[in-house]
Amino acid sequence: MQQGGQCVLDLPMSRRDIADSLGLTIETVSRQLTVLRDLALIETSGRSIVTLADIAALEDRAGHLAVAA
Repeated sequence: MQQGGQCVLDLPMSRRDIADSLGLTIETVSRQLTVLRDLALIETSGRSIVTLADIAALEDRAGHLAVAA
């Protein structure tokens, strides 16, 4: 659903489900969601609502991985 240039998703998967589906750890999924929240690219509400706050910036960032230290 779109609201004022944002896209609101009802994501019925838990972080554990997302991690299992992608072959990642739950910690990695949580950390990446936190990074996206801190960058104001997404907002989360409750356990299942994710708002894509800046879709253009997410598209620009897609596929870019930070180099591990």
